[in-house]
Amino acid sequence: FGWVGCAIWKYICKGDMKRCRLVLCLLLLAILSVQITYYLSAEDTPRLVANIQTAVDQDRLGRLHPVLTYFKRKNEDGSYKDASDTGNDATIPEGLFFDRTANSTAQLRVSPEVVPNGGIVGVKWRGVTSPTKRDWIGFYCPCYAKVDHYLDFYNVVDIPDNYKTYGKFNAQVYNLRSTCEFRYYSINKEDLILVAKSNELHFAGGAEAVLYGHLSLTGHDGEMRIMWISGVDTTPVVHYGYSNDALKFKTTGTSRTYGSNHMCGPPAAAPENFINPGYSHDVLLTKLKPSSRYYYQFGAGESWSKIYSFETPPLIGNKDPFRFITYGDMGIYGPAAPTVAELVTKEVKNGAKFVLHQGDLSYAVGYSYLWDQWLSLIEPISTRVPYMIGIGNHEQAHLIGGGKDPSKADGNGFHPWWGNYLDDSGGECGVPTYYRFHMPDSGNSLWWYSFDYGSVHFVMFSTEHNFTAGSKQYQWLESDLASVDRTVTPWIVLAGHRPMYCSANFPPEYQVALYMQKALEEMFHKYKVNLGVYGHYHSYERSCTVYKQECNRQGMVHIVVGTAGASVDGYPSMDVTWSEYYNSHIIGYGRVTVASASELRWEYVSADDGTVLDKTIIRR
Repeated sequence: FGWVGCAIWKYICKGDMKRCRLVLCLLLLAILSVQITYYLSAEDTPRLVANIQTAVDQDRLGRLHPVLTYFKRKNEDGSYKDASDTGNDATIPEGLFFDRTANSTAQLRVSPEVVPNGGIVGVKWRGVTSPTKRDWIGFYCPCYAKVDHYLDFYNVVDIPDNYKTYGKFNAQVYNLRSTCEFRYYSINKEDLILVAKSNELHFAGGAEAVLYGHLSLTGHDGEMRIMWISGVDTTPVVHYGYSNDALKFKTTGTSRTYGSNHMCGPPAAAPENFINPGYSHDVLLTKLKPSSRYYYQFGAGESWSKIYSFETPPLIGNKDPFRFITYGDMGIYGPAAPTVAELVTKEVKNGAKFVLHQGDLSYAVGYSYLWDQWLSLIEPISTRVPYMIGIGNHEQAHLIGGGKDPSKADGNGFHPWWGNYLDDSGGECGVPTYYRFHMPDSGNSLWWYSFDYGSVHFVMFSTEHNFTAGSKQYQWLESDLASVDRTVTPWIVLAGHRPMYCSANFPPEYQVALYMQKALEEMFHKYKVNLGVYGHYHSYERSCTVYKQECNRQGMVHIVVGTAGASVDGYPSMDVTWSEYYNSHIIGYGRVTVASASELRWEYVSADDGTVLDKTIIRR
């Protein structure tokens, strides 16, 4: 470096400091220009660069979704109220607090007093002598929660069956491992008055209830993993066998939990949002027969699930046909997400072997009750077949607290200058996902991993972590793909959250796709990956077999299927030659049939009526 510096000073700068500064500036600009040209060498790059800052200022893809309130309250226009918007908070004035329940004639009742998880309760009140327009009824779990730590509330004036001094409403409630109550609050000038408390609401099974069972594959022959949640730290047990009246085998496992101090930042770490998640129980079954039906029951002590059943995977390398379901971006948004869940439940009852969900799972983003509600939604699926998940921006992306990130990413995570990687997890930084799910131990936990099923090698990678050349993930991807024996698993299916190819006209995300192509496309082409499925965009799109933005029979098919329930994007598409089907106004999921070692069939199923809207055949 010393010799180079001397040469520049003597022969280029010629001893003139101002001239030297000018030369160095021009040199840096030239290098930057080469870098931009290299990475953004697409025909619509000029428009991309011109519009990117405007697009970022006007909108951010990670912020388009309201955080649902516990009761999924709605605005007058039918849109969901956003729990993260302080304008939707209950009115709690800064005056004095008065507890009038001892001498009040008001009554507040909830029935039934014991309800199953996800059950409906009726709430009635009467005898409120001086109601105001600012009265509200809050829901508290546990009963001793502070006034501002309500799970949700209703403004009394917004309740249809409200007759001022009396009224009623129904609410759906979920077991958060504690006893709950409703409270009626009234506001007199700047004072808050507790008018009435309801009787206590209990959940069937109480804190010990076993909830949210889900299966997952390990990638090894003869294994199946079972996880669930309860409120107690007891040794988890699974009884299983070949019939539902003969569960003669028994296996135990481990349990773990997390606290608000594990989170990277607010709102996930905020006391008013954090809810004790209970314990995640994890049991691994081994030495199972391939392609066999097992019946199982999980729990501990006096608390047990009902009896479910699953089918074990075939031996790795088995060439028999099978089907699986894939989608991204679900949440609990109604009616779309419940409809997709219902249709997918039918799919698994009719023989689909597992679900591949590539990120944006619950959309909890720091509001932990949404994890319970989403896990309840998918339980009819996940207790029947393995539910394989990947990480999305709404589970992972964070800007602070990186030392708590269980993925062990450097610093505060992946924030390249060319990407819109923001704080879309609401401070969760992957923590609830990591503790609630256990994916194959073949890579970096649930962030990137691979597994074999029959004739297919599946690879889940994280678009929320560094995937560029030289990164840990890049090195793992190359090693994993290089190790695939195509005589055993002739197909390679890749899944990730952000897509490598998508023509939706949203410049910040399109730039990420371009960088992903530059970083990974050569590797995927080298190892002949057949299919890539993604989410992130709430739209559906299928490419041709594409390589370097041109249709090429030696390329791979890229499919965006982020349509499992979150609100659709509605973005128009750009004019590209590689896109064969694009629709940003539909809800649905993908159905993949591995027909043979040489033919794979793709179908996109509409959630409106279950019809197939798009299909193609991939051959090798």
